[in-house]
Amino acid sequence: MIDEPEVGCCLHNYIGARLTEETRVLIEMEMEYELKNQIPELGVHKVSAQRADGDSIKLTILGYNTWIFNISREDLSALNLYDIFGGAS
Repeated sequence: MIDEPEVGCCLHNYIGARLTEETRVLIEMEMEYELKNQIPELGVHKVSAQRADGDSIKLTILGYNTWIFNISREDLSALNLYDIFGGAS
């Protein structure tokens, strides 16, 4: 059972980081790991991170569905992807 999850909190580690190729790959790996372990009901099998406008990144999450998010540094201050997925019932 999921107990007060903090899905997406690995993104907070990168708030001040430049989006280099290495950082982008680390974000993909960490987000995929978090989603697979904290919300297995989503069936996540791939996460892609790309540079978007300004200081935003575009996250594409592939699982039983496809989710696409543009996330800025400001968004990260209150982000909890578990809320976005509605508890993944």
